[in-house]
Amino acid sequence: MSVRRGPDISEVEAGAVLTSIAEEFVRKVALDNKARALLSRAARFLAMVPSPMFGLLCRRAGYRDKDHEQLWDLYRKASGGFRPLEHFFGQVTDAQPYGAMRSWLAELDAFENTWLPRTRVIMQRVVPRDRRARFVGAFFSALEQQPRGPRVMFSVPLLLDRIRQLRTSTEPFARDVAEALEERGLTPELLARVDDVIAQVQGRDFGTEVPGSREATARAVTAQRELRAHFEVFRDVFREWSTMFRTAGATSTQLVLLGLSQSVASRVEPEGS
Repeated sequence: MSVRRGPDISEVEAGAVLTSIAEEFVRKVALDNKARALLSRAARFLAMVPSPMFGLLCRRAGYRDKDHEQLWDLYRKASGGFRPLEHFFGQVTDAQPYGAMRSWLAELDAFENTWLPRTRVIMQRVVPRDRRARFVGAFFSALEQQPRGPRVMFSVPLLLDRIRQLRTSTEPFARDVAEALEERGLTPELLARVDDVIAQVQGRDFGTEVPGSREATARAVTAQRELRAHFEVFRDVFREWSTMFRTAGATSTQLVLLGLSQSVASRVEPEGS
């Protein structure tokens, strides 16, 4: 049985950055707020224009049933309707390893944020004043609280190791500190739980890709490009029809109802929504 070596800090940080980028590729669509606002106005148009009250206006603009069907088809594609269900199942499956890693690191970070300061103040209470500075200084040598992120997987194991060594240390008051920590909630069960989380994090091989991550990213990038291409086709056609209706004698009320008035755009898609 071989023992896996702990990853270097640089590898861990690089892995965290890469997984974050991959997640963003998987979760985001390649449409900005302006594009989504246009789709919102177009949805209003598509829902309202079949009404009999716009029959004469449609005839003047040359808008026929086949044009309506074409615009609906382009709208579905521009909204991402071309993406099969299996693609979304793949996104959820491929995103799981990244979510688990974030959860583990967050748990280690919470443990450190809780027990590093608690350990210090308990030592200051238990260890006599004339021995306190030496005791605290030795225990926390090269042990500092880390910002949330991959470095906690190095600082937390070191903290656990030193806490456990208090039980066997010959230094005066070391066992007293260990007992006080357990009384305050740092139980063997909690230590075992943190050990398990550390094992999960360190069990991941940061030197290689997570299985499926490259494929997931490639699928997401391809889907983004396809979505953008479909949107640009729809945008051009919708703009054409918008101009056709505006120049066909549409009243301001009709333009409002159809979502073709720029003054309505902000009400249809409020800023910051």
